[in-house]
Amino acid sequence: MENAHVRSVDVQKGYAVVETAEGSFKSNVVIGADGVHSSCAKNVRQNFSKEQLAFLLEAEIHASNEFVDDYISNKCEFHFGDVKNGYGWVFPKEEHLSVGIGGISSSVSDPMGIFYNFVDKLGFDHVKPRGHFLPIGGAKRRTCADRIMLAGDAAGYVDSFLGEGIAYAIKSGNFAAETAIEAHQNKDFSQKFLSSYQGKCDDDFGSNLKYSLIFSRLFHRYDNFSARILTTNESVLNKFLYISTGRFGYLSFMMWVAPRLPYYALKALFWRP
Repeated sequence: MENAHVRSVDVQKGYAVVETAEGSFKSNVVIGADGVHSSCAKNVRQNFSKEQLAFLLEAEIHASNEFVDDYISNKCEFHFGDVKNGYGWVFPKEEHLSVGIGGISSSVSDPMGIFYNFVDKLGFDHVKPRGHFLPIGGAKRRTCADRIMLAGDAAGYVDSFLGEGIAYAIKSGNFAAETAIEAHQNKDFSQKFLSSYQGKCDDDFGSNLKYSLIFSRLFHRYDNFSARILTTNESVLNKFLYISTGRFGYLSFMMWVAPRLPYYALKALFWRP
């Protein structure tokens, strides 16, 4: 049932109840895929703190495809140094550009000021952004309780460095569906039984999210210099891009770059644009 606003999710003896603007619904188990401000999560864990959230401001700038091609030519721009513990971006899309900034919520004290400084630097004006939050992945969190499992952003399954969460949402959603089927087959909807869902997620991608958080902290400690190392060495950049394709994880990337870091750091130190 689409466009039915969820008012609350409560676990009672023998079933879960979802209260919506369209009525009340009972179920043996609920999969909460309802985003960073999840209604379901109140039954599972505490709300995310400011340190566990990233805040983003993004605007869609409408333009002709010719302008988009001339401006960015099938590339994506990442700007480091404009946002503490975050970055700015420009992505090409059909008849518009996606322009935004994002960083750890507790570090972004004046997001509107940062955003408008960023778009002014790029030469855009009359831009109205919209804001939203993302969980910072990698931390160990509860993702299930009696009769409830959290998936995607609601569970905190987001890459801490890139902010990408679609792949993890799809994977966790599949694992949650499998576990719900198993729970029905066994007639057991307890947290103990559903905890196998969290184990599946941890085994599949939990380590990568953990190391995405470690990498993000290391990178942003010296973000301008780190970005220079990443972008001035084609082999480093190509290995890093493997992460987004699933061919490489963050740990594998850091282990690969560690013995080569002195060479790449010296090369970046004397690099001139």
